[in-house]
Amino acid sequence: MFRSIFIGLLVVAVLGCQTRPESTSTVSERALWTIPPSDANFEEWEAPSTLLGLSFMGDVANAEHQRRVLYYENDEKAALEVKLMPLPGGWDSMPAERAISGHFIYQQQHYAARAERHQAHIQWQEEKQAKIIGLPTTALYANYQTQEADGIWQHTLWVTLLEPALVTFHLRYPQNDDYSAATLTEALQNFANSNQQRWQP
Repeated sequence: MFRSIFIGLLVVAVLGCQTRPESTSTVSERALWTIPPSDANFEEWEAPSTLLGLSFMGDVANAEHQRRVLYYENDEKAALEVKLMPLPGGWDSMPAERAISGHFIYQQQHYAARAERHQAHIQWQEEKQAKIIGLPTTALYANYQTQEADGIWQHTLWVTLLEPALVTFHLRYPQNDDYSAATLTEALQNFANSNQQRWQP
């Protein structure tokens, strides 16, 4: 039941991204997609059966904007979203670190807006960089907390580039659970290894 509801919500969210709501964000959805994005086919990318010990529950794709979201969860209500988005038009000549940083800001704004919609207080921690063995680029990540009606939730947001894909990992988990940076690094490595033939080193 939960799976059906969540995937239904993801469909609405992904399709809703095709129209731009009123926003004062410095990185707007329309600005990212004014120029056609880099060509990518994420239908061919594999979803590992488990990541971070969470089970794959399903995915949602937006063919028009070449996007895909994979969803994982466990019985303790920890949930992982893996987003695949192509480089926006004009970004293919940009240094990888700059592209990752720009997309990281965009994702921060997205999740901050999500927290605001749910009337949750959000508290960000320091942004950090991680080098992942076997990947051609670094990753940016930050942890944050949300105070929600049912308690405090921990979140971690990671962004990297596996060209042509900007890859986002967003993990939401109960306060008493613990997922270290090393654990997230390993999960990104596993995902990249599962799709070794689909990204350019």
